Amino acid sequence: MSRAFDPLRDRLLRGGVGGAPARRYLTELADHLEDLRDEERQAGGSPREAEARALRRLGDTEALADAMIARREFQAWEARAPLAAYVLAPSAVLALATGFWLALLVAASVWLRHAAWAPGEGAASLRPLADALTGFSNSSLAILLGWGLAAYAIRRRAPLLWPVLGLLILAAAGAALQVEVTLPAAGLPGEIDLRPLALSGYLGRLFLDLALTAAPLAMMSLWQARNPDRRTMA
Repeated sequence: MSRAFDPLRDRLLRGGVGGAPARRYLTELADHLEDLRDEERQAGGSPREAEARALRRLGDTEALADAMIARREFQAWEARAPLAAYVLAPSAVLALATGFWLALLVAASVWLRHAAWAPGEGAASLRPLADALTGFSNSSLAILLGWGLAAYAIRRRAPLLWPVLGLLILAAAGAALQVEVTLPAAGLPGEIDLRPLALSGYLGRLFLDLALTAAPLAMMSLWQARNPDRRTMA
């Protein structure tokens, strides 16, 4: 597809048009532009002149973009509901992922008990998995989700307000969601505890997570501001 459509692609995405409708629209415009080129070449003139005249006949970027942006049925869901896409959904994924691995540990503990393992043996066999999952969830899960959120926002050319708010909420939730798992032992039941950090530890963790999750979005936004003609591909 012609590089001449790169500004239009960027304008469509920034206007909230979904990726699939934008690609179809650009493909149709590319086909139409090729027809116009053929007409201009047949009318005479150099290939460069034919290209310029064809682009003028096709229309300017703003007019072509506005025709799509004005149609709500082509708007991406994150443009229609940015609060849900960039704030609620990442936090919900964090909670669901945490709940999933905790349920996995509970199911494994129950299975080992019914498989006639001694409580001490079952706990010993599950301890490496429990430690790995707990450590990953407490230290890295929110950060990885933040990177995913930042990548999605960059790809969708989202306004910074909602992704930044989403990263802040995600970092706050990740710093607060500190889980401690005690596996069943002889005569003792297992426990799952939420252990909030002390205020100083919480704030330190919050700022660390926020810095790590916001870094890709900040760097890409700065790069795009300095290189307006070189955008990431949709």
